[in-house]
Amino acid sequence: MDGGPQLTETKGASARLDPEIRRLLRQMAIGLVVLILVVMALGYLYREPILAISKDFVQTFGGPGVALGYFLPDALFVPLPQEAVKTFAYLGGMPFWTIVGWSCLGTLTGGPVGYWLGARLASRPRVAQLLQKRGARAHAMVARYGPVGLAIGALTPLPYSITCWAAGALAMPFRTFLLVSLLRIPRVIFFLWLIKLGALTVIR
Repeated sequence: MDGGPQLTETKGASARLDPEIRRLLRQMAIGLVVLILVVMALGYLYREPILAISKDFVQTFGGPGVALGYFLPDALFVPLPQEAVKTFAYLGGMPFWTIVGWSCLGTLTGGPVGYWLGARLASRPRVAQLLQKRGARAHAMVARYGPVGLAIGALTPLPYSITCWAAGALAMPFRTFLLVSLLRIPRVIFFLWLIKLGALTVIR
């Protein structure tokens, strides 16, 4: 029993030093730069069309569209670019903190749905095969590091939906899962702030 906290600390230290973790962090750093540059470039080249599309997005889908843009990729394996959804919402005139609220609603409901699906479906052969093909890295990360692996999925480019499925399949305590999932909130805020910086080119 005395080795529990020490083991947890050792696993956390190993996670921080793991080459795979360092690679994910490098990918995230590069992605941050690319995100700003892409928003700036598109704003410079296609300012009017992008503003028109963004306003249509907000008028048509509003906040629920933003929430759905987070819910689907976080609950299922839907390749929907969440940062694009936030960009359209922001350029369409939706207030910063309104976008944050709807985004957090989507991710904090989508993640538990993914956990629930993983707990109930991951043992089925076809689902297990899908996870092996598309989510081997994420599943291995959660299996090896537990909550630390889930935190990595919540903050880095690792597919968050698959880490949620893996957490459910590996029977991570649901309370622990929910607490770690709160890390999605600062990620939403930070990435939207970057989008706001890049969007200065579009809305100047």
